Amino acid sequence: MVSIFRHNQLHPNCVLCNLDPRTKLFSAFLIVLLGILVPSQYYLGFAFIFTWLFIIILFSHRSLGFYAKSILKIYPMIFFMTLPLPFHYSGSGNDILFSLNSITVFYSGLYNFFDLNLRSILIFTTSLVFVTETPIRAILKTLTILHVPKWIEAIVIYMQRFINIIGAEFHRMHLAFAARSFNMSLPAKIKAVAKMSGTYLSRLIDRSERSHLAMISRGFNGEIYTRYQVNFRIIDTMIVFFHLVMFVYAIVR
Repeated sequence: MVSIFRHNQLHPNCVLCNLDPRTKLFSAFLIVLLGILVPSQYYLGFAFIFTWLFIIILFSHRSLGFYAKSILKIYPMIFFMTLPLPFHYSGSGNDILFSLNSITVFYSGLYNFFDLNLRSILIFTTSLVFVTETPIRAILKTLTILHVPKWIEAIVIYMQRFINIIGAEFHRMHLAFAARSFNMSLPAKIKAVAKMSGTYLSRLIDRSERSHLAMISRGFNGEIYTRYQVNFRIIDTMIVFFHLVMFVYAIVR
């Protein structure tokens, strides 16, 4: 995530990067909405959405390997959050897939597990493509045009700065730990990392407070200014229209 926000700049040779940010925001919103609303039994719809998302990624400046690695980094959290679902009864009648002692796996629970994982990957990938291919200045300009409350814009720009702070602080602590743990046993390393987590959190809070005070001392009053220029072209109109038609067709089906 740190590298994404550091390098999400405009790339002249990238088709997706040069689209109007409003086009990308609206299209990403419709794809995410489709990922939520499309019925689980509509397998053809899911296949089409994933295929279209794959085509969109081909027009980005990032490789497929980058998106695959990013998904694999976040997927363990999704997996462990949905892991109890196969053991939860949510069907009717004889819904047992297999039972071993006190462990029972249900068909409906396993179905819900795969369904939720599929939707989560779709939503996360769509959001990742939008954030990766849209500079932070373009996102702020879009929020201003859409008359989003100023406090939301302030949170976005502040989080972009805070992510850099997180990366810098983690790098410092990782170097310090690596220099002092070359001959430590695994249990000792685990114990040291557990103690370091509290220190890491307190340092982040302290640096966050100092960053906020620095912003106030420089006259920050909640207004976000950017000179980024948006240009809604014919290609943007065509893309928005296509996604709108795709959304309406999927909902009607």
